[in-house]
Amino acid sequence: MAKRKRRLKKSVKRFLYLFIGIVILICIFNNKTTVSHIVKNVENITLKHEEIFNTDKYYMALDSSMTFDSSKIEIEDKNILSLDNNTIKAIKVGNSKIKVIKDDKYDELEIIVTDIISDYNIDKKDRLKCGQYNEEDEKLLEDILANQIEFYGYKTRAGVVAAERFLNLEFKYRLNYFYENGRMTNNEQFDLCDGEGRYLHKGLYLSKNDYKDIKYKRSGPQIWGCPMYEETRKANQDNGLDCSGFVTWAMLNAGYDIQDYGASDLFELGEKVYFTDEDVFNKVKIGDLVGLKGHVAMLIGMKDDKYYISEALDYDMHMLVYTKKELLDSNFKFFILMDNYYKKDGNLTSFWN
Repeated sequence: MAKRKRRLKKSVKRFLYLFIGIVILICIFNNKTTVSHIVKNVENITLKHEEIFNTDKYYMALDSSMTFDSSKIEIEDKNILSLDNNTIKAIKVGNSKIKVIKDDKYDELEIIVTDIISDYNIDKKDRLKCGQYNEEDEKLLEDILANQIEFYGYKTRAGVVAAERFLNLEFKYRLNYFYENGRMTNNEQFDLCDGEGRYLHKGLYLSKNDYKDIKYKRSGPQIWGCPMYEETRKANQDNGLDCSGFVTWAMLNAGYDIQDYGASDLFELGEKVYFTDEDVFNKVKIGDLVGLKGHVAMLIGMKDDKYYISEALDYDMHMLVYTKKELLDSNFKFFILMDNYYKKDGNLTSFWN
């Protein structure tokens, strides 16, 4: 009799446990928030955390946008960033982490929104003034420059393009064209000179703290934007870069330990293909050089049958925009195809947004 009672008690307990379990499940599945939370936890367990990006942070200009090749994006702070499909927009200065999910893997990226750079501005910008930035500002700008290059690929074609895009489009001011007073290579044609129309150093030339890196001088040292005597025009000009100085600066900052080359030297780095070659426009890629006798520029954008050419010439650094027909009718004559020089493309994009 006692054994029968104990068995009955166990059966009742099992039934009660089963009943309570069913009630809990019903409550859970009637609560959408809890169900969503469970699904999210299961999803996170199945996803693999892998390195999708080259960096763990990325700087964005205020009001700029960026599109990711992803299945899903999660934003930590929606006051800093907004989301439309796979495109995030920087709506307020500050920091926010994002989680980018692609297939069965994900990576996290800290987005730093700042107003010290602009959103790829190709319109007319104000000239850089002498002493426009202090040392703290320069340090932040140099961190952004280095981050952009690393994000797209250090020592890759995309890294060189990122450097050109940064200085010509994201940097808020336009550098003056300053015809070199000399180069850092010693030869019969050019005097030894550093930082006067050329700047073959990592980073920017925006504070007097950079003077310690200058080895040879004629009229300087003077940082970008400050007046200095230019030997060619025999007058004071605001210091900046000349055409090949801009290209070699971008290459050096992207990891190519290039010499202080002029335009004709740069033409020897790749295959020269004239516009008269009908197949040249099928071969050309972002990051290839564009040239005519004595002048070099870089193709840094292609979109909607338009070619975006970055150059320093005449009076300042600027962007030229051509259709194919306009480019054929322009003063430019050829491309220098740079595949054999760059070796790797990196995270190359035909356009910046």
